[in-house]
Amino acid sequence: MFSLRTAVASLSLRSVAPAARVAFATPCKFVSPVVVQARGASRSSLLGDLSNVPSSYSKKIRRGRGPGSGKGKTAGRGTKGQKARSGKGMRVGFEGGQTPITRLFPKVGFHNVNSLDLAPLNLNRLQMWIKNGTY
Repeated sequence: MFSLRTAVASLSLRSVAPAARVAFATPCKFVSPVVVQARGASRSSLLGDLSNVPSSYSKKIRRGRGPGSGKGKTAGRGTKGQKARSGKGMRVGFEGGQTPITRLFPKVGFHNVNSLDLAPLNLNRLQMWIKNGTY
């Protein structure tokens, strides 16, 4: 492992700033070492050196590609039935022939879209606001 002190010793320099050090990423042919400096200082790196960490994403599951893939044959759909077939499937809210909950309960009440929400106003409070000049 390369250290800054050995680099300074090889360059025959007298001292090194204690907050400066060289940090290396995990070995990868796309990532180069980045020099990290003291707080508030800038970091030097190139955008071309950046790459994803392999554990930051997972492989796409390829369904129906044979038994060796783990998701072959029925591709995780089970056997037979409407949900196993291709095509549209069932509509939203379908409950298998049972009366849907949206039809089971009657419509109740009325909502007036033109209604105004009014709040009571105390005249003493209004007079106080006028007197204080906040109204």
